[in-house]
Amino acid sequence: MSRKRIIQFTPSISHGDAVSNDIFAMASEITRHGYENKVVAINIAESVKGSVVNFSSFVAQPDDVFIYHMSIGSDLTEYIINAKVKCKIMVYHNITPADFFKGIPNAQIGCINGRAELIELVDHIDFAICDSDYNKEELDTLGYRNTVTLPIIFDDSDYRNTIPSEKVLKKHKDDGYTNIIFVGRIAPNKKQEDIIASFHVYNKYINPKSRLILIGSATSMENYYESLEDYIEEHNIENIIFPGHISFADILAYYKLADVFLCQSEHEGFCVPLLEAMVFDVPIIAYASSAIPYTLGDSGIMFTKKDHRIVAELINLVVTNEEFRKKIIAGQRKRLADFDANKVKSEFMELINPYIN
Repeated sequence: MSRKRIIQFTPSISHGDAVSNDIFAMASEITRHGYENKVVAINIAESVKGSVVNFSSFVAQPDDVFIYHMSIGSDLTEYIINAKVKCKIMVYHNITPADFFKGIPNAQIGCINGRAELIELVDHIDFAICDSDYNKEELDTLGYRNTVTLPIIFDDSDYRNTIPSEKVLKKHKDDGYTNIIFVGRIAPNKKQEDIIASFHVYNKYINPKSRLILIGSATSMENYYESLEDYIEEHNIENIIFPGHISFADILAYYKLADVFLCQSEHEGFCVPLLEAMVFDVPIIAYASSAIPYTLGDSGIMFTKKDHRIVAELINLVVTNEEFRKKIIAGQRKRLADFDANKVKSEFMELINPYIN
């Protein structure tokens, strides 16, 4: 007797981004429980080609269970809708509102299509898993049935066991600078311009011996990246680093160096870098938008109004007040425990079990 097949679908997959990591973690758990597992994608990075099936060559079977990771519009949606299979599950990572991508046609169209497809899928999904309550509220409003919240599977063992880049550490460690970081794709919804503006106030009026490190790829967002560079030049802002798309070891080194993690993103479905900052005991200051309050819970510091002077003073308070800093870190450690990977994996299998058997 052949094993039951569970097929995960995603438009694009690579190594290291939050959705891809979630997919591979689920795949590992599915396989561990004795099911045949396949990951199917349209766009596949070279680094993962050996473990992913190209959508163009995939053939469904009637007893398949589909898990569709939804985060943007794609040709997969029509296929999922029309497929005659045992069950269709969605994992909803949220879709960035298209208005953020004015002037970036490909991204804007993908988000517009994604929102339309999300509505089309309502009557074709048997069960939906949402990364956050923020995502669940959206699906519930659209009329999805059988929705639950389950966070992204975040395994911090790689973060704790991988050696940070010695080259990065040597370059910046013990130079007396306060390091403020943000990790995330260079993109309009992440609002790096607001991070830069707050840093400018802090750097100019409070602590000139400080630097801002904005880690993330600007691929397909070149116009936005250029606007950031223009803003920096126009306001004569110093000490800002854009490392770009860097290795995992380099990212870990920047977390090790960081004094503050500053997030002013205006749209997140979960925001995994918040958990990464928690792993390294980096105090978090974040704008309370979208899923960010759901991910942080009672930890970190959140603000609801983007006043760059106030944000700069918050940074200064965290950096200079040791007792306050310790209190923030203690809260973040407590919150991080809520995302224990083994617990989330176990809950994932319990949730999908009724739809498999």
